[in-house]
Amino acid sequence: MNRTFRQSLRAALAGIRYAWETEKNLRIHFVALVAVVVVSLLLKTTFVETALLYLASGMVIVAELFNTAVEKIVDLKLSREYNPLARIAKDVAAGAVLAAALTALLTGGLVLMQVLVRRGFL
Repeated sequence: MNRTFRQSLRAALAGIRYAWETEKNLRIHFVALVAVVVVSLLLKTTFVETALLYLASGMVIVAELFNTAVEKIVDLKLSREYNPLARIAKDVAAGAVLAAALTALLTGGLVLMQVLVRRGFL
């Protein structure tokens, strides 16, 4: 149990580090987030557009972290036996990541379209 904010922060960062080191998809999503940051800077998106892009991208990373947690809990509880509910839990968690990624893609597309319309390209 963490007793101080510092201990809690250290535990949270350890969890993110573990996921970063073990989950290829988290690293891919992070590269996408960096690309979103670069594009938003290059296009000089408005404050609200930037906030929407960062929020949508960040939620994909959050979903990926939750997915990793669900996978590890299922693996811990059922390390030696197959259970169809374990597969369902993992699939649903992966589905949440997919839903977050599609939402981020749609949000990014809408924001990009708005920027291009404002600049007279569409």
